[in-house]
Parts: sequence; structure tokens; C-alpha cells
Amino acid sequence: MNSIKINQFTIDFYPLDKQAPTAIILPGGAYLMISDMEAQPIALEFLKYDIQAIVVKYSVGNCTYPLPLEELDETLCYIENNALDMNIDVHQIFGIGFSAGGHLLANYYTYPYFKRKSKIKL
Repeated sequence: MNSIKINQFTIDFYPLDKQAPTAIILPGGAYLMISDMEAQPIALEFLKYDIQAIVVKYSVGNCTYPLPLEELDETLCYIENNALDMNIDVHQIFGIGFSAGGHLLANYYTYPYFKRKSKIKL
């Protein structure tokens, strides 16, 4: 696992030694915390099936929405810019969100005032 700091948040990358599909994992926690049970254990399970994983540890607690949306977008832009080095095919990425993470993922495509910068489609 590699932790990568992007501005004020972190992503944990669970790579494989080859190019493979990649899961973007958004843990829940009611936007108050990041659930540990919906982070590393899920990523490790994906690795068993030859799927790389990235856990997005988006801002929670005392932050103003849509900051988590911006951080998800920054994560995807980071992946676009580093896909070759990370062994990621940007056409084989999917998202999975739990509770608040599911809400975040759904809002990423439907929040009316949010302008996405990333071209990756989850």
C-alpha cells in the first residue's frame, strides 16, 4: 500500500505488479469520520481478484460541502496525470461507495453546481 498526499487529503493505493482494473473506494462514516472497516479490508479483498484499489480518505468533520466532491475530482485528475506510472488503465476504473461514500459518488455526477475537471467516468 502506498499513501499519497494530495493537498489536504490522502489516498491509499493498493497496486498490482501489472495493469489491471482499478476500484476507487469511498468509505462511509456520515461525513464525520472515515470508516476503517470500509477502507483497507475492502481494498485487500479487491486485490484477491486482481483488481487494484484506491481508498480516498476525503475530508470529513468540520469541512464545508462540496469539499469532498472536489477531493474526489482531484483524485481522478491525479490518476489521469499518473496513470502510466500507476499501471492504471483509465478506461477500467469503477467506483464503490459506502453510506456517505455512496452519497459522495452519486453526487459527483448529479450535484447541479459542481463542475468536474476529470474526464474519467466511474
